[in-house]
Amino acid sequence: MPLLTTAAANPSDSLPIAQELRRGTVPRVFMLAVFWLIAIAIAFALDRPLALWLRDNGIAASVKFGGYPKNAAKFAGYAWFPLTIAVALLIWHPSHWRAAVFMSLCTLVGGTNSILKWLVGRARPFKLPPYESAQPFRCSPFNGGLQGLFHQSNDLSFVSGHASLAFATATGVAILFPKSRPIVYLVYAIATIVLLERVGENAHWLSDTVCGAALGVWGVALLAKWCGGSLLPDNS
Repeated sequence: MPLLTTAAANPSDSLPIAQELRRGTVPRVFMLAVFWLIAIAIAFALDRPLALWLRDNGIAASVKFGGYPKNAAKFAGYAWFPLTIAVALLIWHPSHWRAAVFMSLCTLVGGTNSILKWLVGRARPFKLPPYESAQPFRCSPFNGGLQGLFHQSNDLSFVSGHASLAFATATGVAILFPKSRPIVYLVYAIATIVLLERVGENAHWLSDTVCGAALGVWGVALLAKWCGGSLLPDNS
């Protein structure tokens, strides 16, 4: 996963972004940032054609009314998922309460999406008149004024809360289990499924989810940089 990890001198030692930040490997962090910026730019370019294609081919409707499979696909985008992991970490992780606190803080990082939704005021696909038209760049910043920050419309989309929380959780797990590649790949795969589901049903523009993923990954990476000395073991 080139956007989530980067190779060290030893190809077998691949580090999550937060590990790179903690070790101070600035060139690698810069390369990762460039990769993410390219991914975000591509996502913005694909927002409109992808939303139209999903709608016109009936894919969005099939996913939206997919019942249990649909709900299962996005379960990692809800707060109970990382909080359940936090309880498990409290019991079984060598760092116990420190690991649990760190994972709980990752949940808060993922939850910051609501502030961006209010600031940007971007509507979900096909939620603005004329409703048959895809309008990814039509926004209403500071939607609803100050009251709108606390009582948000359900139609605001940038960034995806499910994607940001899922990727924040995955990054937190990757930091706590840096040498367990199967676990790292599994949690990022689960987060990616969440992203695909949100795009697939046209609940979000593609860039909503990619930027949400970036928020989760980099937010937790900075969190680890800031509080890693007190909450995280030194895995260097």
